[in-house]
Amino acid sequence: SLARHKELVTKQVVTIDLVEARAWRAKAREDLEARERRRSDTYLHDTIAWLNIATESQDDELDRLLSKRLAGTCDWIFRNAKMKAWKADAHGEPVLWVKGIPGAGMSVYTTLRYRSTNIFKGKTILCTYLIENIKREQHITTAYYICNSYTNGKALAAEVMRSLTLQLLRKNTELA
Repeated sequence: SLARHKELVTKQVVTIDLVEARAWRAKAREDLEARERRRSDTYLHDTIAWLNIATESQDDELDRLLSKRLAGTCDWIFRNAKMKAWKADAHGEPVLWVKGIPGAGMSVYTTLRYRSTNIFKGKTILCTYLIENIKREQHITTAYYICNSYTNGKALAAEVMRSLTLQLLRKNTELA
């Protein structure tokens, strides 16, 4: 019958419209996500340019200091009960202090563990070892700045903050 045929054609047209609408929405969502990624990348690039800091020197310094570590040294830190407890407890005490005697090569770095700040102070080689190993942890964001006896300048505090900010932005691009 003609009425039945009209009804079937109408249902098929509606089905085709629904499929096309879903495809259009999926394409629009992909386009929006791509634009958002480009916008976010632009913000990140602009923020990095505004910070005006080269972190390669920190990466190079970290590599240089790590190369001075003798195999097997500093391994004890990850067997230490306090260190194990700190790493295992994501909701516990966010600060862990590793202390060394003054003037014996102190270094400071910051580790962020999901909105918690942890500051470590200690021997430079030990800290570089900690930095390198903790950087491998997916759930911990690590930012560091290595100071030594040659580090000076009136703008040091600003440089440290810009460097830490840059490292945090690179790990958490949504902050840009």
